[in-house]
Amino acid sequence: MNTVLVGSVDAVTRRRLMTTRADALLPEVAKLLSETPVSLVVVCDPDRAMAGVITKTDLVRKLGQCAAATTAAAEAMTR
Repeated sequence: MNTVLVGSVDAVTRRRLMTTRADALLPEVAKLLSETPVSLVVVCDPDRAMAGVITKTDLVRKLGQCAAATTAAAEAMTR
């Protein structure tokens, strides 16, 4: 497998690329996704190499498995 360091990605692409640490909590990732027009965040290991991606769908799937979520749909919906 070829390892690509996120820092070596073209400058234009990097402006649109959202990255996070592998140990970032999901609310941090959700905040990144909600503040930008991107659909995924690149997850980087400690050496800044790409370890994977997390998408909006991944977050929704994890939220669906969480019994502690108590926010009503009316509080989250777009009006």
